[in-house]
Amino acid sequence: MLRAALRNLFAHKVRLLLTGVSIVLGVGFMAGTYVLTDTMTRAFNELVDTGYSSIDVLVRSSNAFTAQTSSLEEREPMPESVLEEVQGVPGVVEAVGDVLGYAQIVDPATGKIIGTLGPPTAASSWNDLNGFTLKPGGAPPQGDDQVVIDAATAEGHDIAVGDTVQILFEGPPGEFEVVGVAGYGEADSLFGATWALFDLPTAQRVLGREGRLDSVSVVGAEDVSGTALAQRIGEALPEGVEAVTVATLTSEAEDQISTGLGFLRTAFLVFAFVALFVGAFIIFNTFAIIVAQRSRELALFRALGASGRQVTTSVVFEALVIGVVASAVGVVVGIGIAIVLKSLISGLGIEIPASGTVILPRTFAVSIVVGTIVTVIAAIVPARRAARVAPIEALREAHDRPGRSLRFRIVSGAVVLALGVVPLAYGLFGTPSNALQLVGVGVALTFIGVAMLTPLIARPVAKALGAPVRLLGVPGKLARENSMRNPRRTAATASALMIGLGLVVFVAVFGASAKASTTEILDRTLKADFILTSPTFGGFSTSAADAMRGVPGVETVSQIRQAEARIEGGSAFLSGIDPGTFPSGSEVGRVDGGMADLARPGTIAVFDDVAGDNGWGVGDTVRTEFPATGPVDLEVVAVYSENGILGDYAVSL
Repeated sequence: MLRAALRNLFAHKVRLLLTGVSIVLGVGFMAGTYVLTDTMTRAFNELVDTGYSSIDVLVRSSNAFTAQTSSLEEREPMPESVLEEVQGVPGVVEAVGDVLGYAQIVDPATGKIIGTLGPPTAASSWNDLNGFTLKPGGAPPQGDDQVVIDAATAEGHDIAVGDTVQILFEGPPGEFEVVGVAGYGEADSLFGATWALFDLPTAQRVLGREGRLDSVSVVGAEDVSGTALAQRIGEALPEGVEAVTVATLTSEAEDQISTGLGFLRTAFLVFAFVALFVGAFIIFNTFAIIVAQRSRELALFRALGASGRQVTTSVVFEALVIGVVASAVGVVVGIGIAIVLKSLISGLGIEIPASGTVILPRTFAVSIVVGTIVTVIAAIVPARRAARVAPIEALREAHDRPGRSLRFRIVSGAVVLALGVVPLAYGLFGTPSNALQLVGVGVALTFIGVAMLTPLIARPVAKALGAPVRLLGVPGKLARENSMRNPRRTAATASALMIGLGLVVFVAVFGASAKASTTEILDRTLKADFILTSPTFGGFSTSAADAMRGVPGVETVSQIRQAEARIEGGSAFLSGIDPGTFPSGSEVGRVDGGMADLARPGTIAVFDDVAGDNGWGVGDTVRTEFPATGPVDLEVVAVYSENGILGDYAVSL
């Protein structure tokens, strides 16, 4: 039977190719995702190692937690006197202070801000320990009118040494002469960020850090370990300041990289599993057709003494071979997909450091195993159907057996559909902690249930849709009758197309609905005539608000800031507003309490759905933890019904 299965497999090479294409695409996306994210992870980790290779210990302010979405880490600055204390610790060979903050470089050719969605726009002080290295022809910045910028920004916008650029800060903007261009390690930028570097006094001035530092980089003596040096320095530091080893810094950075790339990996894997899901229906249909075409051959095997188990095994074996071969090809295709995706990501402004393509054994193992399992599972039902071919079938002229009752299929399909609708409805309309996973499982089971119940409507739909086709004569009549005669076959043939179109329509409707909902909410809640935003995910200079207040015809300018915090142990996003001016530009609906009370320190306003879920009301206390300042108890002074611009929480600027 196995020899017969192999001969049959290679005797129909076109069928083998067409069957494998669907699994190749799904596995290709899966393998490509792993190759891309593994390559990016290694490249970024190597970049981090290079950046920290010059130091042994870093001194910084303590932090309650690291905000996942902050473009720059939120830590309170520390007194500049800490630098002298660190320099006096035995074992310290060199200690250099640094500051870090927001800055946006303006393209001198276009007058537009340089920046893309995602990477931050930052500035810091120049020193020999922060990972940046000057390109030939440049010099370190000296004085309050000089700057060094990252090489990626310089190359991408034709900025050369000697040019003058305007840079925006949280305070007043300034103009600086570009005296150098710097790379970070082997890359031209740090994770695609635009970066401006000044001498320390200038950086402190433009970033609002006069008399303060954000960090101190320390080089220790060769005979002192990093751990011992960090302990010595820690004993000399004031409260709220910590010393961490380079190993700790590297581990933290790698964890952040892994978390960031985890979202990218999940998004791409979703597409891969959708492709495999649709491919499973195609494989099912293909093997169903194969079994129907080979009914006399399989019946002849039965007549010659083959058991039903042997027939099933032969069909499953064919699926196993196709799954392994197609999955292996899919891994190769995935490497090409990874290269294409890497180019697309680079086109978004996220520079990926040069690094060899990383292909881990896990990529081969997971991709081939998943692809093979999907193929085999999709072939099991046709294989069992093949085992039921009776020996007498080999002697019959007609191959179309009378259809079996749909009762079992109706019951099982209804059960699967119910199992899909319940988690889907709960994920969409309930308040579970894993709503996305529930929706995904619900959608998959719902599609399967609908596909199982499709034979119920196949005959009436074919009858109705085929009525006009009858006018074409005998071919039209035959087509209509053939579609109606076997509803299982008609439903199986249409399932893959139904699932594919269903997913396309789902994405289109979901996107259009989200856009319409957002537009409706903004129309209902936004009263301002204009909104000033940044082209990046970060904020922009507060001086812009002052400039707008001086524009003739502008009556009210209300500033809004977003920040991440932890509320009752979970991540949350807060909007910082000016309670006095915010009502002029936005509507918050019905309010219990008063939004004006946010002007009092230690207060917070909460969206009513969130307040209801947590049982909060006006006067209650909410435990809130900020990255830089730690935990604080905030009093709920208002509960509002429209969260269009505010989101779920609001505090005073």
